[in-house]
Amino acid sequence: MTEQVKKLMTTLGVSEEEAQEILNADKEIDRGAKLFSLDKEAEKESKKARQGDRKKPMVCKFDSSKKKKPANESKSTIISNVISTLEQMGATEITIANPEREFTFQIEGVKYKFVLSVPRS
Repeated sequence: MTEQVKKLMTTLGVSEEEAQEILNADKEIDRGAKLFSLDKEAEKESKKARQGDRKKPMVCKFDSSKKKKPANESKSTIISNVISTLEQMGATEITIANPEREFTFQIEGVKYKFVLSVPRS
């Protein structure tokens, strides 16, 4: 007795023979056999339920060139002041990824990343 048969027996409360019949019927249905006939109205509804919507999905086109984010001068000032302070401390390999947001640098052979963000309030 397989695990599936045991599971069907406990779940459905059927005998071992009935559980085996259920599994065999499932295998036949998976192969394409039609074990149960439907009347015309039920067949129409079944076919309608199996039909997928064939409309093309709506694609939202976003043009990023239309909306420009205004420059934040205070963030640029903060970044430049932090960089000049780090240079005085002996920072090397300063790489600015975004002048208003982040940069990387090395001090004593250890690489660091600095990210400045403005949280929403």
